[in-house]
Amino acid sequence: MNIYEVAKEAEVSIATVSRVINKKGNVRPETAARVLSVLEKYNYRPNASAVAMVTQQSMSIAIITVDIRIPHYANTIYVVERFFSAEHYHVLVCNTGGSLESTRQTIEIVTAKKVDGIIFVGSVFNTLCKDEEIIRALEGIPVVLANGFLEWEMASSVLANDGLGIAMCTSHLIERGARKICYVKDLDTDSARNKAAYYKMAMEASGLRPEILEIDFGFAEGMHFAAERLSDLHRIDAFVFGEDMTAAGAVKIWRHQGIRVGEDLLVTAFNNTLESQISEPPLTTVDNKGTKVATECAELLLEILNKKEKPATREVFPDLILRESSEGAKAGAAAKLPSLFTEEKRISGKAWHQEHPEYPTAIVKNAANPAPQKLPDKQ
Repeated sequence: MNIYEVAKEAEVSIATVSRVINKKGNVRPETAARVLSVLEKYNYRPNASAVAMVTQQSMSIAIITVDIRIPHYANTIYVVERFFSAEHYHVLVCNTGGSLESTRQTIEIVTAKKVDGIIFVGSVFNTLCKDEEIIRALEGIPVVLANGFLEWEMASSVLANDGLGIAMCTSHLIERGARKICYVKDLDTDSARNKAAYYKMAMEASGLRPEILEIDFGFAEGMHFAAERLSDLHRIDAFVFGEDMTAAGAVKIWRHQGIRVGEDLLVTAFNNTLESQISEPPLTTVDNKGTKVATECAELLLEILNKKEKPATREVFPDLILRESSEGAKAGAAAKLPSLFTEEKRISGKAWHQEHPEYPTAIVKNAANPAPQKLPDKQ
């Protein structure tokens, strides 16, 4: 059975059938019930081509990322794909590798397929999508950027305030008594630069000198970094890492060398991935609410496609999860069970920001003030 036969038996137009299937527009309850009865009777599944003819939509969207192997990107893609599949959309997942030319080629392919909308995953698209050729290619197509900001008429953003999460980490370490705190920047993205800026703000707000160390991202890179820094540990109290995976590699080496991470050396990480939980000791980390960001992106794009929402910018606040790598025995190391099975202390980023309003929100920072300003000196 096709959409035309459904419409005929339900005694409605094919446009009405399409609206009922896609939950769009105003359909009288009794009419919708009649259509749904026919759909259920024949176990009807909509044909995308037929629906597209009626709605003038392709019923497809594209998800474009830089590297699908990065765990939090993969999670975002999974959530968005499941959301739109449930809404009867075809989902194209594209992996660009990060180069401008590859991004141009990918956008050329998805626009040729006449997708209804695009979700970009990764703050690197803040920079890549400033390219004039890309801007022209995407003209008129609804776009949502996960964890980034684009100043286009048809662009929307869902921003995780990553910088605030790093400021929370830094402040937490200072409260724990650390004074010589180094930030390990292991990616070259807008998000990574933003994290470093907020770390610097938090250090300077406490009258401390910031020190930013740049390395490559990854578990092995973290191990190499830790091995090379063994001779420096006598002068360092704590490390703030920009990513869980790199931190986990570093902690593995330090622990092997007999350094008591959480006691002799404090460590925080970022993303609340599995690596942060299975690390020994488990890592204090920032939960940047990847699943929530992904869901917000998907809901926002669907609302725009359904004409229920205009392009908008939304913000998601991170939380700080305290574990043994910065808390030592008091976080659960003295317990019989590993911290994975014990209650974790979670500090709300939204509540923390209310107590520290001097740190810009992600929306304010991106829309009006691309570079975070230095905090006022303490009185």
